[in-house]
Amino acid sequence: MRGELGSVIDSVHAWIPLRSKDKKEDWVAVWTRQISTDSKGKKTTRELQETWRFDKDGKINLMYQYEQHVPKMPIPKK
Repeated sequence: MRGELGSVIDSVHAWIPLRSKDKKEDWVAVWTRQISTDSKGKKTTRELQETWRFDKDGKINLMYQYEQHVPKMPIPKK
């Protein structure tokens, strides 16, 4: 997907480190805004939430990414 884009800018809103005591796993939850520009110059802004899991060597071995969609507002009936 990134290969089709002219540029991508990510800005981090917040992040929090997490520790799973029962499985002894380290996780990080990250909230970001991604602004991408395609090859034709069209800009797209996305709000993302990512969850990363790290292995014992500190490398990411699992990542989930979720995108916030703007709720569709119903059109009022007349």
